[in-house]
Amino acid sequence: GDNILTVMLKFPETSHGRNWTHAGGTLRELRRVANERAARQVSQSHQLEDQPAEPLSPDEELLLVRRFVCHDLQQLCAHKRVRALERVQMLAAVYFSRVYAVRSMMEVCGGGVLDPRVVMCTCVLLAAKVEEAKDLDAAALESGAHLSRQLILALEPDVLTALHFDLCAHSPLACLDGYLQALGQGAGGAPPEPAAVEPAVVGAPAADGSLA
Repeated sequence: GDNILTVMLKFPETSHGRNWTHAGGTLRELRRVANERAARQVSQSHQLEDQPAEPLSPDEELLLVRRFVCHDLQQLCAHKRVRALERVQMLAAVYFSRVYAVRSMMEVCGGGVLDPRVVMCTCVLLAAKVEEAKDLDAAALESGAHLSRQLILALEPDVLTALHFDLCAHSPLACLDGYLQALGQGAGGAPPEPAAVEPAVVGAPAADGSLA
């Protein structure tokens, strides 16, 4: 057969490395710009004339992003109707963090307000498609999140636009699996359970609120 030449790109040359790796100051500036744009949108909305709403601050939005990634997303992926694979959950967390690095939760797009509950489901759906998890669809997410599948699907174009259609993301899961295998071989036994290395993972310094 024909020889196939596979070119392995270095991380900085990938779309993840080029477009979604930011220093802390740059990331804060991206969030500030998105927050101010959405805050102007809120203040100009005629629907809020009778009951003015106080826009979220960039720090408040960041706290919500962390809560959704660290808690809500995990709860959704563990739901009995969803049961998302670990790699799907990881990819969805990356997508979610990327969206809110450049967009605000208060922003109104073609599919509606970028409600984090809906965006979270849309990110899981996109991650499932990329990872070819065929059992995970909009109906499963509708049941797991108690949200209309129409809402989830309606935001798909807006989420893809926010992601600049960059759906490839490098995950630490493969490296971690290899590390656990190496630990097991070095000890002459089976790989250790993930819980055995959990303290080291939990104690690691966090990035600037983003998995992007």
